[in-house]
Amino acid sequence: MFDSTTTRLGGKVTTYYRDRVLQEDKARVRITSLAEAFDSNTNYFIQAFRWKINGSGTPEIDKTAVQFTFENGAGSDAPLTSPLTSVSTRDITGIRNLKGISATSSVDFFSKTTMVVSGVDYSW
Repeated sequence: MFDSTTTRLGGKVTTYYRDRVLQEDKARVRITSLAEAFDSNTNYFIQAFRWKINGSGTPEIDKTAVQFTFENGAGSDAPLTSPLTSVSTRDITGIRNLKGISATSSVDFFSKTTMVVSGVDYSW
């Protein structure tokens, strides 16, 4: 689970399996809450970054956003999108319209899809 009162973003991150095989460089993300203004503010977007605890015990963030796709429901064999490095409410509306996903808000869209983040390998 993740939850931040400063960004008002909450959800769950789990391992990702394809055909019953763990995909060690991917993670499933289910976003369950967003800032109220996300749907109305065109300047808001979501990105994902790798991070680790370095040798001195402090967090280190990779400045390059990782890629992610969206899949139907709890995950499927066919991504709904090509790889993205950010997603905004405008992008979500486009995906909903293109793929016929009936959702009334971004949180509703996230409840009907799974964000699959790539490049989260353990070696970074």
